[in-house]
Amino acid sequence: MKRKLDAIIIAAATCLIVFGLSAATLAQDALQDASDLHTIHIITPEWEAQTNRDGSGLFFEIVQAVYAPSGIHIKPTFAPWKRCQATVDAKKADAMLCVWKTHAAEHGQLIPDYPMFIERTAVVFKRASLLDWHGVNAMDYKRAVWLRGYNYHTDPHLASVQLVQWHEVDSHEEAWQQLNLDRFDFYIDALIDLDTYIQENNIDMGLYRKVVLWSQKSYVAFADTPKSRRLIDIYNRELPKLIKNGTLEMILEEYGQTFHADEWQ
Repeated sequence: MKRKLDAIIIAAATCLIVFGLSAATLAQDALQDASDLHTIHIITPEWEAQTNRDGSGLFFEIVQAVYAPSGIHIKPTFAPWKRCQATVDAKKADAMLCVWKTHAAEHGQLIPDYPMFIERTAVVFKRASLLDWHGVNAMDYKRAVWLRGYNYHTDPHLASVQLVQWHEVDSHEEAWQQLNLDRFDFYIDALIDLDTYIQENNIDMGLYRKVVLWSQKSYVAFADTPKSRRLIDIYNRELPKLIKNGTLEMILEEYGQTFHADEWQ
């Protein structure tokens, strides 16, 4: 009988110790989570005029406008697109920028109720190579190039297009070179990136034609963590305020982007 009582006492003591350690760990995690809310660690490619290394740029300004009222500042890390996805998937960064809802779902990433940007996808090609543009199927049996990780060949908007070849490159400059050398017939990219490159490099658009293919909401995509859920709650609370008070429209117009309120619902 005494042995059974001793065993019960030992088991109870063990449970108390384990429970105490677990509670302490949870409390420590909660404190760490609270302290982490001073920053949002964003990993992103370096996109000129959107995510500059000095912390300026359209996307950084939008995100900072959302989180600044809560005393949260951006901690940026720069990497190629696929590495950004892998880092957020591994929960080694809080979020990445300009992600489509379908891509976020494929990676198990969390997104807010509201987008960060309305991304317009466009295609550019030499005028001499195609005299009659009649929609996306003008690209049938042609060759297309885009940035690594963008996966336009899987996009539903291009489901009916039968490319004979597609290729990924690591920079806008390389994509333009491939197009200029006639190695590819079409270059597909975000309109904002095409326009930035054209302006910065004085591209002669008398030689090229640019066509907008579609518009699509893009999001801040978060790692699946408790901290991210708190950051998303803040985003969902603050972004509508930026729409209502005109701050979002002002930021977009500063970077030459149009604002249509219905697109942000």
